[in-house]
Amino acid sequence: MTKKKYGIRTVNGNEPDPETGNINVSVGGSQDLQSVLDTGHNATNAFMTIGDKNALYSLIASTNVSTLDVNFDRRSDLLTYGLAVTNNSENDYTNYYKDDVTHSTQDNLKSNKLVWKRLTDGNSEYKFPEKPSGSYILATKDEIPNPPTLQDVVNNNNNLSTQINFIAPGVTFPSFINSHLLEFNDSDGNQVLLNSKVLQFGSSTINTKLNGSGNGDFYFPDIGASTSATLATTDDLKDATNSIKGLVRLNGDLGGTADGPTVPALSGKQTTLVSGTNIKTINGTSLLGSGNLSVGSSLKSFSIFDDNFEDGTASLTLSTGWSVGNDGIAISTGGGWGNSALLNKYTTIDRVSSRALVQIINTASIFSLIRKPTTLNQFGTVAQVDCSTSMLKIYTSWDGSSTIPTVAKSISIPFSIIANRKYLLELKKNKAFTTFTFTDTTNLNNTISLMYNQETEIISGIGRQWGAPGVMFNSGSIKLKRFTYATEFPNAPKVLVTGHSFVEGYALYAEGDSSKTYSNLLLDSLNGDVAIAGRGGEDISTINTRNDIDFFSPTYHLVDIGSNDTVYATWLAGIQTYISKIQASGAIPVLATIAPRSDRQTFINQANDWIRLGTYNYVDFAKALTVNNDGLTQDASLFWTDYVHPNIAGNARMFQQLKIDAPYLWDGNTKPQAAVVNLDISEVSKTASFTVSLTDSTKLYVINSSSTVVVTFPTGMTSGKWWEFISIGTGTVSFVAGSSATLISPDNRLKLRAQYSQARIVARVSNQGALGGDIVL
Repeated sequence: MTKKKYGIRTVNGNEPDPETGNINVSVGGSQDLQSVLDTGHNATNAFMTIGDKNALYSLIASTNVSTLDVNFDRRSDLLTYGLAVTNNSENDYTNYYKDDVTHSTQDNLKSNKLVWKRLTDGNSEYKFPEKPSGSYILATKDEIPNPPTLQDVVNNNNNLSTQINFIAPGVTFPSFINSHLLEFNDSDGNQVLLNSKVLQFGSSTINTKLNGSGNGDFYFPDIGASTSATLATTDDLKDATNSIKGLVRLNGDLGGTADGPTVPALSGKQTTLVSGTNIKTINGTSLLGSGNLSVGSSLKSFSIFDDNFEDGTASLTLSTGWSVGNDGIAISTGGGWGNSALLNKYTTIDRVSSRALVQIINTASIFSLIRKPTTLNQFGTVAQVDCSTSMLKIYTSWDGSSTIPTVAKSISIPFSIIANRKYLLELKKNKAFTTFTFTDTTNLNNTISLMYNQETEIISGIGRQWGAPGVMFNSGSIKLKRFTYATEFPNAPKVLVTGHSFVEGYALYAEGDSSKTYSNLLLDSLNGDVAIAGRGGEDISTINTRNDIDFFSPTYHLVDIGSNDTVYATWLAGIQTYISKIQASGAIPVLATIAPRSDRQTFINQANDWIRLGTYNYVDFAKALTVNNDGLTQDASLFWTDYVHPNIAGNARMFQQLKIDAPYLWDGNTKPQAAVVNLDISEVSKTASFTVSLTDSTKLYVINSSSTVVVTFPTGMTSGKWWEFISIGTGTVSFVAGSSATLISPDNRLKLRAQYSQARIVARVSNQGALGGDIVL
């Protein structure tokens, strides 16, 4: 196109038409794309689109070839570095690149990538397994378990059927393991073979064929350390008939042959069965000579009650439905809660066991070992065998009524209960621990125990086992063959300790160590020569209904009672009754003063004065548990949180007081038992310092002063005389010896401890007095 001088345009020399203004342009011949490209022309920075009426398009550009489906919003792109397939309607795409294949969402938040750029040396080829038609999922490495070891294979009950050979390079003596043979060879040509029947060493063979008549165990003899021995054959064991010397021969009076010896009668030989001079003794009795030898010891457990009912009688108290026969006490009807065969003895002994041998007729029977309280609202125990559910049960504390408590603890019986078989039940108490055991007497391996620990388990009162022992029958059919009530304590202990919760140790259950009661410390100190029977809440009335005192024959009987009492007259009458029972049993009574308690201190002071002023042995626990040992002011650090029961530290103090006040329990010197308590002692009132008078012998000096009082023990006092002293005032009372007289006391303690303290002077010899009681330095 050209532009002329006056603005007239031309195209290829053609001017516009004057009338229309159009310019005629000549058209050349047509050329296809190939013709253009053949002439060396390029379409730079351009692309070509091909479409049709169905909205399908192809796009050809210099860097890619693409196809588009507008209807479904899909496309694919062939790129210089791979192939990309995009589906916008489903928000995903797939790229096929030279290193990997990736399928991803378009926002790239989720994707799967298969990477095959993992070349090492050489060429690798991976093949999909040939599978039948179906749908399969590839697994990852972490989904494939570790291959099993040889041990795993063997543990899974598989067999080794392949021969395992050991042949090292240059080795000419291989060993073999296969399904039927184990073979070892060495360089010297020695060979060991082991198969299912024989063990062969070269030409020697040990035949291990099965015993045709059963199972047999064969042992090598124990020949001792560093010793060589040779096994013998049956040919080596020579018969010694006719006294031929061999490995086995007949000696002495034996006759007959080695395989059939005869033994002469022992008549006339009794006196020569034991002879000699170096013969030991048992409990001091020589074994020499003939006759019976009695072996016994006081430190052994014993059965308080044991009856096997073989004579057709029963000393138990039976409820309705029980019938006594020659082979036991049977019951199959009339059962129910509270129906029992009872040893009607009220007892609270520690370390005790109730045992019953029961034949179970009906395998759905329900029955129990029990401790039935004498009065309601006490801590009884029910330990039940429920055959119908195969369970052992321990119930919450039982008050002895027909009201059924809840189950506190249970356990399944892991073995079958067989009809008409005998089973042993045992209910055992040891401090805070109750154990209930059920055993099959035919197969002793069939046994199960249920234990309740009051130190760690929180339901109060379970297993304290107050009351009469026995058997309860609920339902089914059983036969009671034998019943035993036994204790681990000796029958004749040095000391029997009875009393309330201080003796039982209930407060120490909560502190987690029931072995730290003063009674258990005494038991350990005397090497088990002690029996313990305590019950929480016990007072002077209920202790007189107990039967524990009937079961033992102690040397000393320590009674700790009074903390639950409130009326002095009632306590005084009751303690005198109980002392009479102690004396009737042949024991020496030892009383315990009552620990201070703010809600009843007036009564406690009266009771403690009676104990201290009496002529019975006593241990001053009140002194041990008070501030500065004054016997009145409670030391709170020695009590549990209720400030009634001594804690572990308090019990340790009480045990130390036992060692101070009752050394005769350890040193073997028996302290004389007083015959009576003299309640008619004459009183002499004093308000100032004074000198003891011979005419006041056997009298009580009552000292009432707020100032210091000095008591002088003068000369001229004859042996055997005694004087009592009690301070009811607040002033200090001291004791001194007059001229030419001496006054002795434990550790030179010559001063009354505090108000309401008491002491005694006894003239041991002329002009020498011994001072004892509530005294301090």
